[in-house]
Amino acid sequence: MMHVTYVDMLAALAIDSAHPGGEAMTEEMIAHEAFEKSHRLLDVGCGTGKTTYRLAKALNSQIDAVDNHPNMVMKASKQLEAFSNVTVHQASIEHLPFPNAVFDGIISESVFAFCDTKKAFKECYRTLKSGGTLYLNEMCLIHPVEPADYEEIQSFYSLSGIRTVNEWIDEVIQAGFVNTELIEAKEIAMTANKTPYEIQLTPNIDLHYLNILDEHEKLVKKYKNHLGYIVIRCLKV
Repeated sequence: MMHVTYVDMLAALAIDSAHPGGEAMTEEMIAHEAFEKSHRLLDVGCGTGKTTYRLAKALNSQIDAVDNHPNMVMKASKQLEAFSNVTVHQASIEHLPFPNAVFDGIISESVFAFCDTKKAFKECYRTLKSGGTLYLNEMCLIHPVEPADYEEIQSFYSLSGIRTVNEWIDEVIQAGFVNTELIEAKEIAMTANKTPYEIQLTPNIDLHYLNILDEHEKLVKKYKNHLGYIVIRCLKV
């Protein structure tokens, strides 16, 4: 059987809002910035298109949605087909298919941790206009873990690394962003028997995906006092 990743599982089960903080954090991010109809926005790592859908309904701005996973692109395209102001692309955040300085705002939810962060920051900085903002919502290490635990988390999620709050902020600054605003940083909040996302099951679903989801929930519970998420607003001058 081919290797199946955590992201493959999200695509197969059509799980949206799996990013840290879920839908509530997305709503807070959108409300925090005064995006306008004239603005062009990018939802990078859009997944099934849930955040793009919210942006499209609320703003009527021109929005580009990008994801690197073909199944995610297919599901996002279907969910967003009614919006003439939205274009869905299959592409990597490390190689965005846009010219320089075209976006007024970029939203990224649980994307950077899965890729080469230096390339991702460089591309977001390149495609933002002067005065544009990048909203970053990522997993972070709130309290230290043992090396074996670090390896368990990094290996399961196929992460490029597990960064602390300060390490994320340092990477943002090194990428050239200024006026960095830390909106939120907290431990994972998880209550028993509560699933913060919907799962779309089909009769022929591969049980391997459900096993991956089960393992994910076990890891979240195991490391809920160590892992958390960080939300940063980054400005390009």
